[in-house]
Amino acid sequence: MDRVKRRLTALFLMGLVAASSPSKEPDLVTAEEAARPDATIDQRRSLFPGPTIRLLSPNPLDLSRPLRSPIHLKIAFEASNGASITPSAVAVRLMKQPSVDLTSRLRRSISPAGIDMPTMMLPPGRFPLLISVVDSNGDRRLTAYTLLIAK
Repeated sequence: MDRVKRRLTALFLMGLVAASSPSKEPDLVTAEEAARPDATIDQRRSLFPGPTIRLLSPNPLDLSRPLRSPIHLKIAFEASNGASITPSAVAVRLMKQPSVDLTSRLRRSISPAGIDMPTMMLPPGRFPLLISVVDSNGDRRLTAYTLLIAK
């Protein structure tokens, strides 16, 4: 009986340690996906004004230098001409060869106002992202940002 009590106590303590350890968010992109060669980004322009896509975080001025992961990814969407944006009309692709659709991995962070992922984990590398937003009028906007993550 004493042996059972010690074992239960040990299991309980192990559970407390595991519960108190900070959990590491999984990387948004795998190391294998990050190592792929970059793809060419073709940003086609619409004839009609579409939604606006603006990078708020990281600061666009910081994109010329390597960033440290995790980063806070925050992108704002603004509809025009009385239109609205639904999260299901947003797509995010990692422009590698072959490209990687990140939309489902970001789905919880996408809202009509934009994308807000406070702790986006990325392995070291170069990450060309293509963001596509379609508003309720059917107008589409494509915008590309490249994130460089330091080792």
